[in-house]
Amino acid sequence: MFLHTGFFCFMPYIILKFYIYLIFVLKPIIYMFMKRAITFMVFVLLFLATNGIAQDYVFDEEFNNNYKGWPVTKSGDIERNIRNGKYIWDGSGSSLSSNWELVEMTLDQSRDFALEMSIKKSSGPESEWGVGLIWGDMNNRFSVFGSTGKYAIIDNIYGRNPSDYINTGNTINKLTVKKMDRKLKFYMNDNYLGSGDFKSFSPSKIGVYLYMDNIRIEIDYIRAYYLSSESNNNNNDNNVLKEDFSNNSNGWYEGESTDYSFKVKNGKYVYQRFAEDAKGTSWANKTSLDYDKNFTIETTINKISGIQDYGYGLLFGYKDVDNMNAFLLSGNGYFKISGWNNTTESKHYAWTTSSYINQGNGSVNGLKIVKTGSDYKFYINDNYVATVSDINVPGTKVGYIIYKNQKVEIDNLYISYNINDQNNKKVIKSTEERQDKSLFGPEAVCVYEFLEIWIDDASNDDKLMNFISPKYLNKNNLNKSEYNVNLYYPVNFKIKSIDKENSLVTALIWGEDKKWIHKLTFKVVREDGKLYVYPSQYTTSMYIYPWSQLESNVSE
Repeated sequence: MFLHTGFFCFMPYIILKFYIYLIFVLKPIIYMFMKRAITFMVFVLLFLATNGIAQDYVFDEEFNNNYKGWPVTKSGDIERNIRNGKYIWDGSGSSLSSNWELVEMTLDQSRDFALEMSIKKSSGPESEWGVGLIWGDMNNRFSVFGSTGKYAIIDNIYGRNPSDYINTGNTINKLTVKKMDRKLKFYMNDNYLGSGDFKSFSPSKIGVYLYMDNIRIEIDYIRAYYLSSESNNNNNDNNVLKEDFSNNSNGWYEGESTDYSFKVKNGKYVYQRFAEDAKGTSWANKTSLDYDKNFTIETTINKISGIQDYGYGLLFGYKDVDNMNAFLLSGNGYFKISGWNNTTESKHYAWTTSSYINQGNGSVNGLKIVKTGSDYKFYINDNYVATVSDINVPGTKVGYIIYKNQKVEIDNLYISYNINDQNNKKVIKSTEERQDKSLFGPEAVCVYEFLEIWIDDASNDDKLMNFISPKYLNKNNLNKSEYNVNLYYPVNFKIKSIDKENSLVTALIWGEDKKWIHKLTFKVVREDGKLYVYPSQYTTSMYIYPWSQLESNVSE
């Protein structure tokens, strides 16, 4: 009884000591730990926001479950399971075979998008094996062959090609396909491989293809996401011609003789010369261009047969066979840029070898010309090869040329005026005073100064490109000197609002008498102590969209 009573008499003292200990010893430790944890979480969130890493996926399969219904049964010698966040195809002990699986996805193909897959060969010998990303059906797949260090793209411009970007052995590879404008671009482990023409696909499915022999493959994830917030349907007044040769509504010459054959057939313009001498040309009336404006010409040509050391290619500024310009390739890997004036040739760029050219018969090459001011930039398979300035243009047509006995098939021809075209535009200055720049914080000042140059010195592409995020350029393998900033032509602007939490600055721009007003939202990022704008997209015609969001024709 005495012990029981004494114990309870002693209890207030114990509680008091514990309370003092809690306040003066544990509380500071707990507070410090929580403070550091919160600081770390804030830092991570800010890092993700400012570097644009966060991504909204329209299809995101990380194999944490099997809601999408992937097969997990044994088929022949191959056992498939979803385990520990992986889709595992175990073909240990199997013989060489091809297998594939597809599931449904929802994707707006009018927009620019990316498809992505990460895979790992976890075990097995270095025998012949391959794994690939599929979209639509088996006619669209991008595969890596890890035993040989090669890749393949089916229903596109590549067969099996070697690449140093492929990780061989029991290791991981990431495959990415980006649809940008009318092109598909292919990347291995974030390194650019090449491009081809985009073709809409059906059904809207995505999946995996495996070509395996006694190995085990683990698929980490399969994803799809949009590259910008806007639809990209290309139906605007800047398009001069979108030719896919599904018919001959544009009036290409068709006919045959002992020297040549021209015909539109099966979605191609098939052009063959039988003569051993001279050259032949073809063009259509609807290819007329205003050469005072800035423009882009793109085409894809398949060399079917014929000699390797004479040229074939694209005509521009064409008047007749004695007055024209040509961008030529040869089957043995050379290119040339020449002009003719009353039969006299001017070699703007003499025959030069290029590793960018796909050589031989059966090879497909993309040619592109981008005119900006007096400069003409030339590209082969989306790789820059030359610039020629002040080219004489005798005529207005675009067409094709072949020397000697060769046969080519032309897959497409796209001609468009570039939005960023200062030529033939009347410079109009607004009388409305601009806001006082000193009233704004650093993010808004960055956008303010960008818009100042945009309006006052829009032809200075170097100054404008200096505002573009270097991390964005590096992430997308873009050469800063080859790209221009895509612009409208306002007379003035106004900073409308600032979202400091998300580093977003919204501005209004308008034309003469405010006949049109657009609202642009810019994402501002800090990199190496400097502020930049983070673009929403870039195009195959070498333009960058500096805004993150655009609303056209708004009210003030």
